Amino acid sequence: MMKTWNNQVKPHFPSSRSRAAGSRFMAAVLVFAMFFGVVGGVASAADETVNSVRISPSSTSKLYVDDNSLTLTAYADIANAPSERDVTADATWTSSSTSIKVVKGVVTASGEANSVAITARYKSVSSTIYVTSEYAYDALKIKKDSTDAPDALTLDLGQDVVLKAVGVNGSKESDVSSSATWTSSATSVATVENGTVKLLTEGTATITVKYKGRTDSVKLTVNNPYESIDLYDGSSVVAGPITMLFGDGQKELTAKAKLKLGGTDETITSKATWTSSNAAVVKVDTAGKITIVGTGTAVVTAKRFGLSDAVTVIVRNSFEALKISQDKPIYIALNGSSVSLTAAAAKDGKFDDVTQQAEWKIADADQAVATIALSADGKSAIVKPRGVGTATITVTFNGLSRSLSVTVFPTLEKLDIGKDSLDAFVGDTAALPTVTGTTLSGDTKDVSKLVKWTIDPQTSTAADTDNDDAAASDSAVLSIEDGKWKALKEGTVTLRAEVDNGANNIVSDTIVVNVHNKILTLIPSADNVSVVIGKEVSLPTVKLIYENGEEVSITDKVVWKSSTPNLLVKTKTMKGLLPATATLTGTYLGKTVKVKVTVEEEFVSFDISPKSVSVTLNRSQAIKVTATTKSGKKVSIGSRIDWNPSNEGIVTVNGASVKGLAEGSGKLTAKVQEKSLEVSYVVTAKLTKLTPSLTSTKLAIGAEQSVSLTAAFENGKTSTPTSQATWTTSNASVATVVDGKITAKGKGSATIKAAFGGKTVTIRVTVK
Repeated sequence: MMKTWNNQVKPHFPSSRSRAAGSRFMAAVLVFAMFFGVVGGVASAADETVNSVRISPSSTSKLYVDDNSLTLTAYADIANAPSERDVTADATWTSSSTSIKVVKGVVTASGEANSVAITARYKSVSSTIYVTSEYAYDALKIKKDSTDAPDALTLDLGQDVVLKAVGVNGSKESDVSSSATWTSSATSVATVENGTVKLLTEGTATITVKYKGRTDSVKLTVNNPYESIDLYDGSSVVAGPITMLFGDGQKELTAKAKLKLGGTDETITSKATWTSSNAAVVKVDTAGKITIVGTGTAVVTAKRFGLSDAVTVIVRNSFEALKISQDKPIYIALNGSSVSLTAAAAKDGKFDDVTQQAEWKIADADQAVATIALSADGKSAIVKPRGVGTATITVTFNGLSRSLSVTVFPTLEKLDIGKDSLDAFVGDTAALPTVTGTTLSGDTKDVSKLVKWTIDPQTSTAADTDNDDAAASDSAVLSIEDGKWKALKEGTVTLRAEVDNGANNIVSDTIVVNVHNKILTLIPSADNVSVVIGKEVSLPTVKLIYENGEEVSITDKVVWKSSTPNLLVKTKTMKGLLPATATLTGTYLGKTVKVKVTVEEEFVSFDISPKSVSVTLNRSQAIKVTATTKSGKKVSIGSRIDWNPSNEGIVTVNGASVKGLAEGSGKLTAKVQEKSLEVSYVVTAKLTKLTPSLTSTKLAIGAEQSVSLTAAFENGKTSTPTSQATWTTSNASVATVVDGKITAKGKGSATIKAAFGGKTVTIRVTVK
C-alpha cells in the first residue's frame, strides 16, 4: 500500500545574497566540468588504440614513368570506434625506391622499378602495398621526312623544318608530336612548337623532345645563305638618298640578296621585312612600295635573315611656306560681320594665291561656334559666327598647314573701360586698357580682345609743335599697335573702344590719355617747415623739372598727405593741431616730394651765431640758431632752417653749413613761422703769406720810416693790406708806428709788429 503525501509547502525564495552565492557556485562547477572534460578528451585521443592500418587499393599496381599517378587511401581501425577512420593526411608515407615517390598517398614514377614497397604508418601501426613502374614506350625518336633524324642537321635560314616525335614499342610506332614537350637550347637561333622548327638566325641550337620519360634530340647548325642585301630602284642599286616631292606618286623598291654560294642574286622583295623610321614622312608596304605622307626625312629598311640594306628618303615640298591673310586670332561678335580669309603659298621665293586649292576646315565639334567655306567666286574663305565659344580654323595645302583660332563673343549692351582718364609719359608703352562688356543677359565679360580701338580726333590736342596742322599732330600724340599704345609727344588724346554687334548696333566707351614730358624731379620751396600750433599756413610751393630741363610750377596740382593727424592738410593750407614731427608727402604723376614739418610753439626771438659768416674758399662754417618760444623754452633749430643765399655762386648751403665758393659777400635769408631771418656772409681767399717791405731799420731821433705789407692768397692773388693790418710797438719811448709809418722817439731798440689775416710779421728798429 502506497502512501500519498499531499502536504502543501509554501514556496521559499532565497535572498539576493543567497542567489549570488549560488550563481558563483554553479559557475565554478561549470568551469571545473569543462576543464576536466577537455583534459579527458585529450587524454582519450592520446590513449586511443590502433588495431590495424589498411591501404586501398591493396592490390599491386603498375605505373608508367612520367605519365599517370596512383592515389592511395589509408584507413585505421581504432579500438571502440564505430568505423574505420581515413588517416591518409595524418599517416607517414614512404617508398622503398627513389624511382617511385609518394606524397600523402599520391604515387608517381620517375624511372623503372619493380615491386616497390609503399608504406603508410599511423600510430606505430603500418600497412604496405607494392607498386611496379615501367616506360610506356621502348624508345622516343625524332624523325624528319619519315626517317630517323640524325644527331646533327645543317640547315639554311629560310628552310622549312618539320620534325616528328615517334613513340616506339617493338615494331609499333605512334606519333606523339602534339603531346610531347619540345624545347630549344637557343631560342634566339631556333624555336620549336609541336615539332615545327622556325629558324631565326645563324648559330647552333639543340632541339629536344620529351614524352613519358623518354627523350630524343637533334643538334641544328643554322647557316645564312645570303652574303648581303641590296636595294634597287628600277634596275640600279640605290647608291644614295632618294629625293621626292610632296605630291609625287608611289615609288617601288626591290630587295635582292647575294648568295654565299654564288650564282644569280635572289629577289627577296616579298620575303623581306620592310620598315620606315618615320611613318609621318613615308610609309612602305610589304612589297617595297613607298607612299609619301608628309615632308621630312625617313629611313626605309629591308631586312631578312639578320641582314639588311637601307636608304634615306627625303621628301621636299615644292612650296616653301603657307600663310593666311590674317595671322592673328580672330575675335567677332555673334551677330557681327563675317571674316574673309585668303591663303598664299611660296614657291621659288614668290607667293601665289592658293585660296581655292587649299583645304579650309573647322572640326565638326567646333562648327557650333563658327563655319568656314569658300566664297562663290572661290577667291576667299568666309568665316561665319554661329555660337559663343572658340574654334580652330585649319588650312592645308600640299603638305603645308596653318591654324588660326576664332572666338565668338555674345551680343553686348554696353562697354566699360573702368576709368575715364590715364596719365602717361612720352616714350611709355603699355597694353591697352581692359574693357568689360555687359551681355544681353546682364552678365559681364572681359571683351578686351574683341574691341576695336581708334583715336578720336575731335577731342585730341597736342602740345605746341612746329607743325601748324593740329589734326596732323593728333596722331603724333599716341600710336596704337598690336594691342598696345605708345606715347609719342606731350598732349591729350581720346581713345575710343567699340564693338560692332551687327545690324548697325555699335557700343563704345572712351578714355582720355594725358601724355606728359618725362619728369626729372619735384623740388619743394622748403625742406623743413615750422608750423605754430593752432595756426594755418600755406602749403609749400613745388617746382617740377622735366628731363628736357623745362621748369614749371605745379603747386596747385600736387596732392599732399600728412604722416600724422596732428597736422591737418587742406586744399591749399595746413594747420598744426598738436605738437608733432610730421612728414608731408606731395604726389604728382607718380613722383613724390617730402617736406619735414614740425608743429610746435610760436617762436618770439632768435639767437643766430655767428651774426656774420666769414669763410675762406672751399671752407665751411655752421650757423647755429636758437629760438625762444612764448613759454621761454630754448629750442635749437639750426638744422631745420633752409637758408637761401643772395648769390648761389658765392656760397652754397647744406643744412646749417655754409661753404665758400668764390670771393664775395651777400646775405643769407630764411623764414621760420613766417618770420624772416638774415645773416650776412663774406667769402675771402685764405692768406698764405704776409711780407713786409723791410725787416729792420736804423733811425735817428725824430726820423720817420714807412713800411708796406704784401699779402699773398691761396688763389694766387696779392694785395697791399698795410692800412688794414694791426700795428704795435714793443717800446713806444724808442719808436711808434701808425699804419706802417715808424717814428723814432729816443735812443734804444724796439720791435714793430704787423698782424693781418692771422699772420704776423716783425720789423727791428734801432734809434741812435
